[in-house]
Amino acid sequence: GIDHGVGSREYAAFEAYIASNASAPGLDESVEPPEVVTAAARVVAKWLRDAQGKAVVLTGAGVSTGPGAALPTYRGPDGVWTRRIRNSLKLEEGSESDAATDAADDDDGSGIAGVLASAEHKPQPTLTHRGLTALVDAGLIGCVATTNVDGLHAAAGLVRGSNYAELHGSLYVEACSACGAELCHNPLVDAPLQTVEPETRATGTSCKACGGASWASSGNPHTN
Repeated sequence: GIDHGVGSREYAAFEAYIASNASAPGLDESVEPPEVVTAAARVVAKWLRDAQGKAVVLTGAGVSTGPGAALPTYRGPDGVWTRRIRNSLKLEEGSESDAATDAADDDDGSGIAGVLASAEHKPQPTLTHRGLTALVDAGLIGCVATTNVDGLHAAAGLVRGSNYAELHGSLYVEACSACGAELCHNPLVDAPLQTVEPETRATGTSCKACGGASWASSGNPHTN
């Protein structure tokens, strides 16, 4: 997996933005009027029909912020990056940091793993997750690729390696370092993977196929 947390170019650029715009609450989500959304949906529907099943959809954090999942964004007003950076600025100024932010951040590189590990409810696939699965099943989309590590596309019915690609890995998939066999956990039931060695992402478990050491497929696992 690719770590898009602290240390990434994306994080550094957003940190510079927040530092130079002290009053900025983060990046607000834009909401278009219903007629604009309807017109855009008709255009996308035509594109999908014309693509004849060869369309590829790329998703990010926004698909997991809706009802059911309600996971935080990264750069939004209450995003995990926004809160982490503001916390750092408070510490630099000598102010007290926010305990809730400290608890959510952990050492996971993105904050999402910490949120999932401490969530009072198990996030469920949103309408967007389920809608994309329906479009794949209908033959209108060939593949969904995501930068998310929450496993919710798989929970909605997409199949890794067939019609679904997790570009940054998953907090619910571990792989054997020896034979490559994968063990997929259920994000609707199981806790996100924890690592005993953050540098190697080792989970401390052994492969059931060959006995090799298993490691978390995501670059942002929750550290035990």
